Amino acid sequence: MAENIETASDNHQIEPKQSRKRKGRKRPKKRVGERPVTRGGRVAFPKDAVSKCFRIPQGILDQNAGNECTDREAAGYAKIAWTGPVGVEISSAIKYGLLERPSPGKLKPTELARKILRPQQPKDRLDGLRDAVLQAPVIGDFYKRYRGENLPDREFLVNAAVDSFKVPTERLPTNASTCVPPSVITFLFPLKS
Repeated sequence: MAENIETASDNHQIEPKQSRKRKGRKRPKKRVGERPVTRGGRVAFPKDAVSKCFRIPQGILDQNAGNECTDREAAGYAKIAWTGPVGVEISSAIKYGLLERPSPGKLKPTELARKILRPQQPKDRLDGLRDAVLQAPVIGDFYKRYRGENLPDREFLVNAAVDSFKVPTERLPTNASTCVPPSVITFLFPLKS
């Protein structure tokens, strides 16, 4: 009689679990020749004026003694919230040579930033500003091209910016009043005799 008794565990066979397919959003296929849509984009020249790029280097120098820190910490030292425009400001400061990246994800003020923000000589600030403007990629190249010459009319200046320096037309000032006044140019870059 014991031979006829089967336990429930003998009849029950364990079947392997069937894998479930994840239901997610399907990505549309890329079409041949179609360019991806991006917001903004990288440009070779700084988007901010040099005068607006001192907040973060100043904050790092004051609050962190000029030591390296992350981007978010740098924004905190400058007492500003971490947002997209702060990232653009950091990028502009790097292009002007005010900040450097000693390692990926870290920021540190450069000697040029120290020269401008904590001058030791009467001319240090002005010399540092000149060096920062000349160090900016497109701006410095543009200045070097017309150095010692009179600037051409606005139409020709715009054409040179678009054709020679690949500046997008939507980034150009819309009217002449937003261009740099000649008095500022002569102040930063006086003619050498």
